[in-house]
Formats: sequence, structure tokens, C-alpha cells
Amino acid sequence: MKYDSSKTEFEQFLNAHVEPPPELTQKVCECIMCDCKSYECVKPDANPKASRVFAKLVLIHVFVGLISLFGCPQFGITPTGGLGLMLWFRKLGDPMCAALCGSFFFVGTILVAWLVMLPEEFKLLRRAKWAQFVPIVLISEVVFLLGGSNLAWTWFVFWSLGAVATAIGGTEIIAKFRYE
Repeated sequence: MKYDSSKTEFEQFLNAHVEPPPELTQKVCECIMCDCKSYECVKPDANPKASRVFAKLVLIHVFVGLISLFGCPQFGITPTGGLGLMLWFRKLGDPMCAALCGSFFFVGTILVAWLVMLPEEFKLLRRAKWAQFVPIVLISEVVFLLGGSNLAWTWFVFWSLGAVATAIGGTEIIAKFRYE
């Protein structure tokens, strides 16, 4: 915009053609252009519901968990019939093997959740980590039981500890470096 000495700066400001900055998302632009209040349009994204984040996390975990079974069987359940990473994990002893298998089963879920979820959703996941991850760990174990796994209590406990520690620790590490 060129400066015209015949007009005041305020008049030039009022008559100037303004384009929205390119970094604004399409949804925010639509909200600004529509008749609704901008906050109401973006409120669901800015304040996600815990139930929606949980459902999204479950879907991510189903897909990533199935893929992880190719690398490390969980409680004897594997699509390939091989032992995968269990061959190396078993050398560390049964409790450590169970904990590492649980960790392996959840590390991909955390990474994909970080990539797929909106920052606000991941921050909510961090705030409600116990309420989000413990049920998913328990649901996973029930699915393994229904799938025919032979579950010993020591494996159950150490697998759960490894899974929960990885899920919560991974979420904390990602959130600490990415969002703070």
C-alpha cells in the first residue's frame, strides 16, 4: 500500500484491501466469514472431549497394534507364527520379556497418535493419561484372552507395567519436547 498524503493514515487503513494470512486454516476462515461467533466454530477443536480422544486412540491402537504383532507376538498371538523380537527379549528373562513386549505393543500407538491427533487432543491425552491408557491396556489383554492366549499372571503384570509405562512415558516425552 502506497502512502497518499491527501488521505489520513486512518482513511487509507479503512479503504485498504486486506487478505487473510495464509497460515489460517480453512475452518477458521470459514468461521470468520460466517455469521456465527468464531469461538463457537473452533470450540470443538480447541477443547476436544475426552471420549472423542479415547475413541480416536482406540482406533489408532487397533491398527498399530495389529501391525506390531508381526514384529513381536503378544501372549503367543501372531499372524506369522514366528517369535520375532521375543527371541531377543526372552534372553533377558521372562519378566523383562513381558515388559518389553508390552512396551513394543504401545510405542507405535503413541507415535501414530502424536502424528494423527491435533495438538489439543494430544495435550488432553497427556492430562488424562491414566484414564486413557489403563483401559486400553486392559481391553488389549481381554482381546488377547478372547483370541486364545495363555495368560500367566506374572506375564500379565509385567506386560501391563511395560505397556502403561511406555504409553505414559512416551506421551510425556513427546508433549514435553513438542508442546512446551
